[in-house]
Parts: sequence; C-alpha cells; structure tokens
Amino acid sequence: MLTRVILLPCIFVPETDTSTYYYSYMISILHSFLESGIILIDSRESDESEILKSIISSIDTWIPKFRYKAKEIIKQLRKRNRFVSTLIDQPINQICTLHSGDNCTKLYTSEDFYSTITKHSQCVSHSKTTLVEEYSISPLFKKLDRNSFFVGNNEWTEDEFEEKILVPLFRDAKRIGIYDRWIGRSIAEGRTNHQDTIKWFLNIFQTVATIRTDTIFEVYCGIDVRGISVPDLSTAKESLRNFEAGVKELYAYFKLFVKEETRGNALPHDRYLITNQTAIYIGRGFDLFVNANEPYPRVIRDVQIGYCSNSSEVENHYKDRRLRDL
Repeated sequence: MLTRVILLPCIFVPETDTSTYYYSYMISILHSFLESGIILIDSRESDESEILKSIISSIDTWIPKFRYKAKEIIKQLRKRNRFVSTLIDQPINQICTLHSGDNCTKLYTSEDFYSTITKHSQCVSHSKTTLVEEYSISPLFKKLDRNSFFVGNNEWTEDEFEEKILVPLFRDAKRIGIYDRWIGRSIAEGRTNHQDTIKWFLNIFQTVATIRTDTIFEVYCGIDVRGISVPDLSTAKESLRNFEAGVKELYAYFKLFVKEETRGNALPHDRYLITNQTAIYIGRGFDLFVNANEPYPRVIRDVQIGYCSNSSEVENHYKDRRLRDL
C-alpha cells in the first residue's frame, strides 16, 4: 500500500525554455506521493539529506506559484513522515556529469525494494527505473495510483497479503494502531481468530521494521457490556489480558486497549490499521484467515482494503474519554 521511490534531484531542474506544463507535470508527480508514496533520502551525519536539499534548491528556481505549491506538498509529505532516510551505496555526486549544471545523484545499488525516477537513464543502475518523461504511462504511476484492493475468498495466501499489504505498510512505520471492536467482542463469544491475525501482523512488523525504543504497536477493541453477565464479562477481560501478557513477552512494545461499549457509546463498525505514515480500512476486520489452524501459508478470507482519509477522527473516537477502559 506504500511504495518506496528515490526521486533524483535532476528531475526538478528546469530547462532554460521550460513551459508551465513542466511545472504542472512535476507538481502532479509530487502530489501522487501524498496518497501512497515513500520518498527515500540519503542517510548522512548532517541534519539535512543531500538529496532533499538538492530537490528544494532546484524547486527554489521555479516560477513562484508552482514553487509555493511544490513546497506545500513537501510540507505535507514531511508531516506524514513520507521522507525516509536510508543508506545509499555511493556518495552523492552534486553535479551530474551528463548535463552541466544539473543537480543529480548517482546511485549504484543491488537493492530491489524501491523504484527510481530520473531524468537521465545513465544516472542510475537499477532494474526499476522510470524516466520522468514517461512517469504518467509507467507501471510505477499505476502502482502509486491504486487506492484499493478487493481480495476474493481464497484468492490470496498470507504470503501474498504480506508482500502486497503488510510489508509496504510496516517497513518504515514507527507506530501501528489497529482499531477493531470485534477483537474484544469475539472473545466474549468464545472466538479467538482475531488473535491469530494480530500475532501474524506482529511477526511481520518485527521482521521488516526498524524496532526502536519509541516503537508502538497498539490494538483498540471493545466489549459490548449490554446483555453479558458479570462472570462472562470478567472471563472475557481476563482472556484478553492473558493474551496481551503472552504477546508482550515476545513484543514488548505491544499494548492492548479494551473499551466498554454501551448503547450511548459504541465503537465504529468499520475497522482500521493506522500508522504514523498512512491509514487503511480493512472491510471485514482482522479475522482474516479462512482457517487459522492450517499450516503456512494460510488462505485469506474475502476482504476490501482501501485508504482512509479521516484517520485522526477514527483515533479520536477510540480514545474518547467517555469510552471507559475495561
């Protein structure tokens, strides 16, 4: 759901006879990253990436109205944590040797977990390279433009789900939040399928993400206390806390929140996965396996997945003080 790309600074350097179409085209490329793009920048000892500095210095030469719009998009990308530092094999070459005066970056790497957009094909040795002039007709554009998936019953196995959904979402994330009231409600009904999905997600997150002291993986769920006896409620709460304790032994950054749902304060029906970079909805929730007892790779239930544009409202609803913690 998120795609890693390196934007070579040379693509932002206008020619001497540049028309307004060039600026509009470049704005559209930047804008396409707001939904589903990760922009990789070089990791250096200095506070500012050389790649990002080169991009911004090139944009500073643009016509004012396009310059302001480009910087506004970059500001939004920063806010969404879409600039991610990574080690780059070769040092920065500030001046492109092919075109005098172009701010460019030479990269030679064997890694295959990102794409590159460049002005000159000689600037990069990589299997997933897109020339800026061909971006709008490229597979990369189609990938960034895709905003939803529908998975039919038994259509995907969990390894396909990992590759297409989980790894792109988790790889650069520092904070994960799962919001699904049925994780708690199902326990009250004696079902534990959601827990298998959470363990699976945590295993992938632990494998692909950079775990830090400030890493967070939280799950928010609820129990509808209407129509449930006091002993059954107590049993459900104990079961959830035992699950949390067992998971924390493996993943210390895990935290489970259980909310009391009543007639006046119920959690949303829709289910979400929200990171510090983006947010998606999971149509049927996190009971994802057709049969959780099958060996790897298990098959996935039918599910609709798409981007969520109001993630802050979702988080605020689940963290509403009127929803008492159980």
